[in-house]
Amino acid sequence: MLDLFRGYDSGAVNYLFNPMESYILLNKVAIFLELCSQKHELETARQALLRKIELRIHAENEKIHSLQNSN
Repeated sequence: MLDLFRGYDSGAVNYLFNPMESYILLNKVAIFLELCSQKHELETARQALLRKIELRIHAENEKIHSLQNSN
């Protein structure tokens, strides 16, 4: 049990016990794959939102520039 705490203290996010149960191992792998997929989806959405922000800022700057030139 001390190894378990040492593992988590050093940055582990999961722990496998020996002997491994194939059912538990398969479920852990499935969960980590799902987390990886969700992380990728979030990053894709974040990049899309950042691009929308950039486009909005550009459009607003063009409006400001246009208004300043019309005066």
